[in-house]
Amino acid sequence: MSSYEQICQECQEVAMMLDLDIQTILKDLSNEKGKDLSPQQQRYLCLYLLGLEAKDIAKRDNYDRIYNQIKSNYPNFKHEIFNQTLELELKKSAAVIRTTMSQEVSIHIKSLMGLQEDEELPSWLKIVNFLRAKYRQKNLSPCQDKIKILITIEYDPKNIPNIIRKLFELIRQKFNYSEISSLNIDIEQEGDREDGKSK
Repeated sequence: MSSYEQICQECQEVAMMLDLDIQTILKDLSNEKGKDLSPQQQRYLCLYLLGLEAKDIAKRDNYDRIYNQIKSNYPNFKHEIFNQTLELELKKSAAVIRTTMSQEVSIHIKSLMGLQEDEELPSWLKIVNFLRAKYRQKNLSPCQDKIKILITIEYDPKNIPNIIRKLFELIRQKFNYSEISSLNIDIEQEGDREDGKSK
C-alpha cells in the first residue's frame, strides 16, 4: 500500500500499527461477502483489530450524545439513576455493534481463515496474527535512517491489544504519519496460550 489517503483514519492506524495491507484485506472480505463492507463495518473491523471491544466503541462513539440526551430528557435524575441509565444505553449500543460484527464481518473473517460457519471465532489476537502472516505489506517506502527500539513487556495476553493500541496512540501523539516510513510492532508469545476464552 503506497498511500493512506484513500482509507479511513482507523484503517490508517491498522496499516501503520500492524503493518497490514488493509485495502487487500477489505477487498478479500468483500469477495467473501459478495459485496463491499459498508464504511461503518470497515471502521468497526479496524477498531476491533486495534484492540477495542464493542463496549469501547460504543463509549467512544456515543457517550457524549447519550449523556446529553439523558441530561436533557431527565434533568431531575439522581446521580446513581443517571449513571445506571447511561450504562444501560451504552450496553444497548454495544449490542448493536456486536450484532453488526457477527452478522456482517466476523462470519466472513472465519471464511477467510478457512473455518466453517458453525466454528467459534478465534480471539482477535489470533485473527491479527493470521492476517499479519497473510497480508503483511510488501512495498514499504525505504527509510535511510532507521532506529530499532526493542520493548519487552510481561503481560496478561488478554490485555495485549489494549497495550499495543496505547503505545501506538502515544507514538501518534509525538509524530505525524508523514514522519514515519513504517511502524512495525511484533507480538511474540511463549508457549501456546489460549486467549479470549473464560474457563
